[in-house]
Amino acid sequence: MNATAIDVEPDAVFAQAASALLKEYAVKLKELADSVVTYENTRHLRLVGNDTAPAIRDELIERFKHLRPPVEELVHQSSAVLNEGNLRGLSRVELWLRLAELEHNLNTATRRIELIKPKK
Repeated sequence: MNATAIDVEPDAVFAQAASALLKEYAVKLKELADSVVTYENTRHLRLVGNDTAPAIRDELIERFKHLRPPVEELVHQSSAVLNEGNLRGLSRVELWLRLAELEHNLNTATRRIELIKPKK
């Protein structure tokens, strides 16, 4: 078996595996974005002396920093299969919908993380 045969999955097999990952990471990114909102909504606690905020903020930023590159690669590969692959019917629609949801959650998480990053 050569390396090419190992690296290239048929589109339908890829779509099935990618759909599960897209769904899982859409949820993870939504949870991360929601955590940023919770962090921002508890700002008043930081003003009265509960100064665990920098550690919480840094943990959210770090988690996003580690998730973003593989998620972007998943988006890239899934988009390529949608645009250039041979998917049809519900497999195509499912991959398209899951990709759209993940991209939305990735963009939301990106915007929210940017809001809490320390200003340089």
